[in-house]
Amino acid sequence: MSTEFDASPTKTAVEIMSRGVVKPFSRTPPHLRNFELSLLDQLMPPWLYCNFLVFYAADSSRHGVSHKLATLKESLSETLVLFYPLAGSLKNSTTIQCNDAGVAFLEARVNTWLSEFLDKPTSDLLNRFFPFNDAETMEKFGNPMLLVQVTFFRCGGFVLAASPSHKLMDAPSMCTFLKTWAKVTAVHNGHEGSVISVPEFLGSSVVAPNKNFPDLPLKASLPDNSKFATRRFVFSGSKINALKSSCKSIATSGEKLPSRVEVVQALVLKCAVRAASRTHPGPSVVFQTLNLRNRIKPPVGEETVGNLNWTPSFFIEEGPLDIEQIIRTMRRGVKEFFEEKAGRFNQREGADVMMEGLKERAAIKGRAGENFYAFTSLCRFPFYDIDFGWGKPAWITNPTVFRNMCYMVDSRSGEGIEAWMTMDQEVMEVLERNREFLAYATIDAPINPSRSRM
Repeated sequence: MSTEFDASPTKTAVEIMSRGVVKPFSRTPPHLRNFELSLLDQLMPPWLYCNFLVFYAADSSRHGVSHKLATLKESLSETLVLFYPLAGSLKNSTTIQCNDAGVAFLEARVNTWLSEFLDKPTSDLLNRFFPFNDAETMEKFGNPMLLVQVTFFRCGGFVLAASPSHKLMDAPSMCTFLKTWAKVTAVHNGHEGSVISVPEFLGSSVVAPNKNFPDLPLKASLPDNSKFATRRFVFSGSKINALKSSCKSIATSGEKLPSRVEVVQALVLKCAVRAASRTHPGPSVVFQTLNLRNRIKPPVGEETVGNLNWTPSFFIEEGPLDIEQIIRTMRRGVKEFFEEKAGRFNQREGADVMMEGLKERAAIKGRAGENFYAFTSLCRFPFYDIDFGWGKPAWITNPTVFRNMCYMVDSRSGEGIEAWMTMDQEVMEVLERNREFLAYATIDAPINPSRSRM
């Protein structure tokens, strides 16, 4: 099967070479055969995947495509012994049957150079690398717990697309999985001394599932993406520092100085709300995804696998917006959540606080109507350290396609931020002409301006 798309400067095609299954190296013990999900996992729809793309330039080793694919499959098989629920099947909304059915593994080719592709990678082009976008794959495998696609470029570089089910994994879990798989692969490539951490699956021991909670549909009617526009905005380290310097009242008041994420999020919010005010006047509601791992009681390690996050909300009232004002509003909302609610995500109070949160979310969204914005940040997670033994990533990304969502990741330097945003077409057009926004953000900046053949 060939999926065609236009990419400057050449017309290329992603061609699926094979579709197969990778099973765990050893069988899952009988006592681990039925994995009960937490209520946080239960709330995730089964059709939603936690997606990530990791690009690697051609390396100087003599390892060809066949060797790399074989090594990746073998190491994935060993990694699945540790991440055994990923090789299972979703039995219902609360249980994974850990039957060692395996994960979908696709091999693909694209007839272009990696450097050419990275000159202007758009979300439409990037989505062709995800295996769940291939209809034949989804018909063959149904709803697997994990899909992997490895696509090689003409130069020998490749992109690894990993799509675990969001029923089991959030973004930090994805980072843990990729780090572990990379370390296992590095050992195969002769890199001794790699310390392989054993992930912990807490499942229902965090918050027990609610048997009365209705099952979510296996498939969903997704919105018409033709009405939306997705762009990647790059904020360099120097521009972020300039943005921080503009927050003078915070700096002189003795408050904690704004972080990179805070100033970027505040600028995005200020300019997005202004752009949308022409068609959607009124107050706005902001949803911010927060990691619960070090906030629940007792806290758990960062390598704990599962959906261990929550998305509290806060209002941005209608009227002139100030970046420092937005930062203070966000800080108050986060502080209140951490102090009053985060510690209640446990067996005794977890179900109650979650149901309270869902009701609050519905009420606050009803008040704001179309004016809602969602922010997720993976900044400071060590994705750029994921080395399979052939070098560190040339680029990592996750293009989002959900309306009014902003997904932020570190730039390769670690000082800048790349923000993927999806908005209504007409709102995005206004945002792209906003001079204040463009003073700090570059639209769809090339990843490797030097155009050296990678």
